[in-house]
Amino acid sequence: QNVFTAFKRGYQPTHSYQQSSVQSSVQSEDQTQAEAIPDDLSMNSLDEFQTKEIEWVIPGYVPRKQITILAGTGGTGKTSLWCSLISSLSNGQPTIMEGYSPKQIERHPVKCMFFSAEDTVEEVLKKRMEKNRAFMQNIMTISIDDPRFDKVKFANGFLEKLLEKYRPEIVVFDPLQNFIDGSIKMSDRNAMRQQMRKLIEYGSKYETAFLIVMHTNKQSGTWGRTRMSDSADIWDIARSVLMLGEADKDQSLAYVSQEKCNYGQTMQTVIFKNVGGVPAFENYTNDKDRDFVMRDLKNKKDDKNSVNEDIESAENMILSILSENDGKIRSKDADEELKLIGYTSYAIRKAKEALKKANLIKYSKSGMTDWFMEKVK
Repeated sequence: QNVFTAFKRGYQPTHSYQQSSVQSSVQSEDQTQAEAIPDDLSMNSLDEFQTKEIEWVIPGYVPRKQITILAGTGGTGKTSLWCSLISSLSNGQPTIMEGYSPKQIERHPVKCMFFSAEDTVEEVLKKRMEKNRAFMQNIMTISIDDPRFDKVKFANGFLEKLLEKYRPEIVVFDPLQNFIDGSIKMSDRNAMRQQMRKLIEYGSKYETAFLIVMHTNKQSGTWGRTRMSDSADIWDIARSVLMLGEADKDQSLAYVSQEKCNYGQTMQTVIFKNVGGVPAFENYTNDKDRDFVMRDLKNKKDDKNSVNEDIESAENMILSILSENDGKIRSKDADEELKLIGYTSYAIRKAKEALKKANLIKYSKSGMTDWFMEKVK
């Protein structure tokens, strides 16, 4: 008869499973943890550190050794912009962010590196660099059709070896998703931080700045951080965040708004015109991403004939307003802001009803009269 050994009458085990398997596993784990603790416990007092000023690759906009995010929806000119930036840096000229002003600080040509998973070098990117008068010998890349391209990831040794060999002033990654581990979800804050902190380590070691290109979400009526809601930790770990969008109704102008800067006040927004793939500086403005988004919403509202579309737009705007106010705002204040944009009382009321029915918002009362609207987590 074929009977499992353990089921035979009178079976006696030859060893203890608990002792040989579980205990040895625990001992092995304890040993690993013990080995991971450094023997050197020395520390430095602050008087031993030298105070240093923040250095910039592009003054005020792109800090050296750190991560800068360039985010925008498709078709707004992200590729044209970063091609223009590294072209100017490669030949030692002021970038579009500096308005091509001859009064800017003197700059010398520097080495640049880029990795693009969206366009080929031969058919697209080299032509754009040529139009922007890049110094080709100063720009390094690995083409997307090279088998090694898929090895270029933030958290692996291949990227570091490239940085160590070429020592670029700046590296562009376009887009973000292609250079993180395939098993990582962008909404996983801990995992994304582990991926991104390697770039900070590389930046400090090789004095390199990193410009990471991102697509924003497609939710209408959002601005700033909310446009990157699926990647909250990216916003947190970046030292500078640049948002790109359309600056006018006929889409002839674009803007680059600095929405975050950890080293001082945000810089003015750059307005530029894309002339045949070459961004041309127009002017500066104090308007930010929010101003352009709200203006665009109002323009779209003026063109709408459908009440249902108006209500749906108001729903998105309510969620955006809540996000901008840490998820909670006095209901009356939200109504006033929506009316300033141009929404009718009817659209606002219907939008609130729809959001409450979908369990996306809830209400709470404070005192005798104040009602607060809150985003359901």
